[in-house]
Amino acid sequence: MTNNFKTAEQLRITKEEYNALLKTMEHLETHQPPMAADAGYGNDSLDYFNIDKPEVETRIGFNMGYEARLVKTQKFECGAVACIGGHMSLHMQGVPALSDGPIRLTDGQARQALLYVNIERSRALKPLFFPDQKIIGSAAWGTIRPDTAAHAIRGFLTTGGADWHQALVDGGQENLMVLNFSEDYED
Repeated sequence: MTNNFKTAEQLRITKEEYNALLKTMEHLETHQPPMAADAGYGNDSLDYFNIDKPEVETRIGFNMGYEARLVKTQKFECGAVACIGGHMSLHMQGVPALSDGPIRLTDGQARQALLYVNIERSRALKPLFFPDQKIIGSAAWGTIRPDTAAHAIRGFLTTGGADWHQALVDGGQENLMVLNFSEDYED
């Protein structure tokens, strides 16, 4: 597949973010990290900061609802989950989060991912990290599959915009879209 990606400068992101975004897209397309779809907002099985175990050996799973969280239960195939930005942050921190094997994840690395995704990232990445709730409600973010997220990244790199509608279509997850009846309904 020929890539006609914009440059970091055109996308208004740093070169480090650009490289991490490319690596994250490739990882989500080819390695399909395990999903932790049950890890929706408010789920007690996930914890940002695992005080009892300051460093955990784990495999990083995927969930668009979390920057980087340690999993407190064995019900998932992975010991931690991260969103697009969480994967990028861990990669930029030097954590081998884009590998298939177990890694050592510290509380500090999870905290840094939280800060990066919510505050320190380039502003242009916000729509990619936080899908438009008019297209997909935040309660459904945890069900976005890695391949669908990779479509969103590819679209961002190509156009400079986060087209989650097209990513959901390309990923076969149209069922996650918020229904808008106002266009079909007339008084």
